[in-house]
Amino acid sequence: MIQRIQSVYMLIVAVVSGVFPLIFSLYTQAGTVVFAYRNDIASGILFAISAVLAIYGIFKFKTRQTQFVLNRLNILINLTLLGIFVYRVLTSSGESLISEKGVGIFLPVLSIVFLFLANQAIRRDENLVKSADRLR
Repeated sequence: MIQRIQSVYMLIVAVVSGVFPLIFSLYTQAGTVVFAYRNDIASGILFAISAVLAIYGIFKFKTRQTQFVLNRLNILINLTLLGIFVYRVLTSSGESLISEKGVGIFLPVLSIVFLFLANQAIRRDENLVKSADRLR
């Protein structure tokens, strides 16, 4: 259900992981601009998996525990993606390989923040339902 705040957060993650890598570059290497889906297939696949998991999590609104687990898995995928980007930046030899970092490198961080906020909202909903069950 899109009216719940965690669904909005997961929709933002789907946009950040699915659309923004097409717009924002990851880095510039030897004069060519590297985008996630066009030039860097490995990170493009991880971005696509993250977007699909976020959309699938939105449609699992009836099972909050499944949403929570899917978001945790999505956080792990984004941490892997962030690790790949940090490794590429740190193993570059000065300004010869990667001369300019793009905004796309920080997209996994943005996704992790919104997934964390979605998990907090799911936990709040779960606690609310449990407290209502205790009152019966």
